[in-house]
Amino acid sequence: MHPGASSALRAALAGLLACGLCLVATTAASTSQDPLITPSSNPVHLSLVESSPTATQLDSEDLVDFHHAWAQQIAGARQRIDLAHFYASDAGEGGASDPDHPTRLTPVVRALEAAAARGVAVRFLTHAGFQETYPALLDRLERAPGIEVRAYTMPALDAAGHIVEEPGPGDARPGAMHAKYMLVDGLRGTFGSANFDWRSLEHIQELGVVFGEQQGRAAGVASAFQAVFDLDWHLAGGGDLGDWEARPATPALPARGQLYTRRGGGAELGVGVSTAFSTSFPFQYDDGTSLGLVYPGTPIARVTPVFSPRGLLPDERLWDLPHLVSAIDSAKQRVLVQVLTYKPTTWDGYWAELDGALRRAEGRGVDVRLLVADWGKRRSTVPGLKSLAVLPNAEVRFVTIPPAVDEAGAEVHIPFGRVIHSKYLVVDDTRSWIGTSNWERSYFESGRNVGLFFEGAHPTTRLGEYFEHTWDSDYAETLDPGADYVAPDYGERD
Repeated sequence: MHPGASSALRAALAGLLACGLCLVATTAASTSQDPLITPSSNPVHLSLVESSPTATQLDSEDLVDFHHAWAQQIAGARQRIDLAHFYASDAGEGGASDPDHPTRLTPVVRALEAAAARGVAVRFLTHAGFQETYPALLDRLERAPGIEVRAYTMPALDAAGHIVEEPGPGDARPGAMHAKYMLVDGLRGTFGSANFDWRSLEHIQELGVVFGEQQGRAAGVASAFQAVFDLDWHLAGGGDLGDWEARPATPALPARGQLYTRRGGGAELGVGVSTAFSTSFPFQYDDGTSLGLVYPGTPIARVTPVFSPRGLLPDERLWDLPHLVSAIDSAKQRVLVQVLTYKPTTWDGYWAELDGALRRAEGRGVDVRLLVADWGKRRSTVPGLKSLAVLPNAEVRFVTIPPAVDEAGAEVHIPFGRVIHSKYLVVDDTRSWIGTSNWERSYFESGRNVGLFFEGAHPTTRLGEYFEHTWDSDYAETLDPGADYVAPDYGERD
């Protein structure tokens, strides 16, 4: 073990309020200012964050960038920082940070080390399958005093969401710890599509949410994420649900009831309903501002944290898939979806849940529009996209991000970069979702993912604008059901 970095990350942004979050709202007239440092008497407690590929026109001036939000929250941590990410990679060999070529992720890594050096307990949970691919950054973090890293292989689940020892023909395969979020002091955090990856901060379109507690107003959102993290951390450490006793909230934080209760035994053991969540959601926020912009006169909004997979939830009513289907089934005017990939087929045939809901909406005359990355031009995904695009009230568009260029103007290949990766849903002007799941079966039934479901104009109106900006951009092309497509060479090259 070697000492962590001795100097903390210099605060990237000023004006941090005492609660450590409280991003302030900006009006349309002030979108050229950074909303993290614009003085305001109207703090909001949930705010959109983004990343956009360099040298593109996809950046939203009114939205905070992920790397700024991460650095700010880390700098304000007092007790602990918990991170759950699919993988961790800076731009050097094996995912290492290269001091000669720092990226937007590099100072975030140093900030974590500095936080640990000042006594903040840091836990980093990641997907075991990527350990060999990108070992260097995880090794560096694990060597730093005060930082603990655990790699997690999700258990296999049956059709009812119960853990099984050996998956059968109808059981979900073991999934990935695909969630991407950070929690600070159990009271605030950031989640979204961005991996702990330099490419996510510089070469990929990403979208997420910063959330936090002020005067107890958003503690329920943070506590739900914390409950999921604590369970996964327990399982990643070699524990199982059989020894996951009902337990109180983490010591030294406000008590919020028992996070889990035991149910059944053996293979039937699952996570029971927690009283901490049964009366907490939907959570209302009514400060009259949207997430990032002001829309006067809009109704009060409500937000519910949602997760996958079923069977491993703090409250089974928070499974995200039924919320998404219900929202689409309520659509009267429009359904807008953006994901990296959309695939209504799986290892055992057609998966109808989301595709069927979109088709029902289209059949009612609802305008259904789907944005996917050009990675979806693969032979395994194109048929499902074409089958939706042929419907009269549905349209699918691929988005292609131009290659990066160096200082001499030559194209530079960024493996697994230069792509849209945001994942969200907009239904009419009243319901929306932001999450970490692509729209394929495994993300909902066997993989760990997180999200927030919104009811009301906040942030649905802003998400609709975000969608339209990409939809109408020069990077989007309408899918032709009669055309042949070849996926771009987006991976590693020799």
